[in-house]
Amino acid sequence: TLRVIPSAARIIEAPALKICAKSGKSAPLDALAECAVSQKRVLRHLLFKSAASERYALPEHIVSCAVSGQRVLETEVERSDVTGNLVRRSLLKASTLSGRKAESDRVGQCAFTGATGLLSELATSEVSGKLYRLDQKAESEISGKSGHQSEFIKCAVTGRILHSSEAERCAFSGKVVAPDVLVKCSLS
Repeated sequence: TLRVIPSAARIIEAPALKICAKSGKSAPLDALAECAVSQKRVLRHLLFKSAASERYALPEHIVSCAVSGQRVLETEVERSDVTGNLVRRSLLKASTLSGRKAESDRVGQCAFTGATGLLSELATSEVSGKLYRLDQKAESEISGKSGHQSEFIKCAVTGRILHSSEAERCAFSGKVVAPDVLVKCSLS
């Protein structure tokens, strides 16, 4: 509160003054606020409000989120490991395979294990059309088709990897084998 006697040009009561760390101007204490990033006390009107947290900061500490377009504090964003863009932390998804983070449109889920991975860590199965983890890739030695390891079997005789649709069952032993292993015999 400011109280003056105009006729005497005298100040009876004046608010406490403090220097603005940005402008260097003296201002009443209640006209200043703290920047959430630098912790400097500055004139309130110099601060911008974050759309993410409603905290206030100086303009040099405000950035735009590449996904939402919102203006947020530089401490509320992280660089995407895929695009390099600054993105609000809450909008990034982490790969359970590598720990790397990216925008949600750059991340997928393995249909076989449920693991979340960057699209570069996943592939589409040529057998089922489902996404699978590349670190669990298998490939048929018969057709060359690739997919998740759980989509394939081993030939009981040769140990070769093949898809179950490419295998045949021996009528005599009941074992699942590659078709080129079977021969006609008098017993079956």
